[in-house]
Amino acid sequence: MQVAKLESLIRMLCDFEDQIKMLDDSQVRMRPKSVSRQGLGLINEHLDSEATSPRHVLPKSNLGQSAAYVFSH
Repeated sequence: MQVAKLESLIRMLCDFEDQIKMLDDSQVRMRPKSVSRQGLGLINEHLDSEATSPRHVLPKSNLGQSAAYVFSH
């Protein structure tokens, strides 16, 4: 469940970034950066939530290692 939620949030952010790649420079400047920030904020909130706390996710699991990677970068 935690992985599916995280994957959907990352997919949302990647979709937005893919849309930006197809725009020219003037259109990119008009796109709000807040959308990317909001997506990153949602990912951060999910990783900070009780569902992904060390009590529920083993640090050596794929999700635990992925969360550690995201927080370190």
